[in-house]
Amino acid sequence: MATSPCATCTTSHPDFNIDVATEQAALLGADRIVLQYPMYWLSCPPLLKKWLDDVLTFGWAYGSTGTAPARQASLLLAVSVGGAGSAYGREGAHIHTIHEFLRPMQGTSRVIGTKYAVPFLSVGALEITDEAIARRAQDYAAVLQTPELPAARHLRLRSFSGPEYRVPVGVMTGGDPV
Repeated sequence: MATSPCATCTTSHPDFNIDVATEQAALLGADRIVLQYPMYWLSCPPLLKKWLDDVLTFGWAYGSTGTAPARQASLLLAVSVGGAGSAYGREGAHIHTIHEFLRPMQGTSRVIGTKYAVPFLSVGALEITDEAIARRAQDYAAVLQTPELPAARHLRLRSFSGPEYRVPVGVMTGGDPV
């Protein structure tokens, strides 16, 4: 399995200058793209947004002439959220679920032709214990080694509580699985 992550963006591009040809070449032949990042103002960090804009270009990653070899790869988001899971959902401070805040990434996945996988979420990162971090690291390693990632297209996600919410694989809050 060739995994092509953007987890190294902050060290590979400290000046925000992205070598598009190198990044696109890294995506060639990948069967999985992993975008690992902290949720930043309810979105992705600015450097990741720039990477998406610069690398996933019209005519390469999408469009009638888009023939990017990453098409049909799986796109996995590995997102850490500082706040408690209770802050997300209809009754929470943010009114929307984490998955609703990830909708732009799901839309990007659709546009570029990748299979949007169930995101790996670590919620409550500001208060997580060392033991919970170790468990999350093991869980994350297991997800990365999974031959076939579960697709996220049939998730019904409204809030972090209540019968209408089915918890995706890899979600936890404050050190405990939701």
